[in-house]
Amino acid sequence: MYVLDKESNKPLYLQLYEAMKKEIVTTLKYGDKLPSIRNVASQYSISKNTVEWAYKQLYTEGYIESAPQSGYFVADMPAEQTPLIQTIYML
Repeated sequence: MYVLDKESNKPLYLQLYEAMKKEIVTTLKYGDKLPSIRNVASQYSISKNTVEWAYKQLYTEGYIESAPQSGYFVADMPAEQTPLIQTIYML
């Protein structure tokens, strides 16, 4: 569960993006399915547009990929985005 501060000066989509990016980099694995935009919006009582902006940013940066009619999934991260701990074990 992410912590979103609706009173913060930082936009909600950016808070969500940063929280999801952190989870993708530290916890999730390639191919893990992300919750639907509708479910995230409902769970956090925010607009679907807010969630879409966060997902679009993650997609643009290559953290997630979209499968039509299936949803969003964690993308295979390039080596320069792979967390350091994984890089060490890959050597």
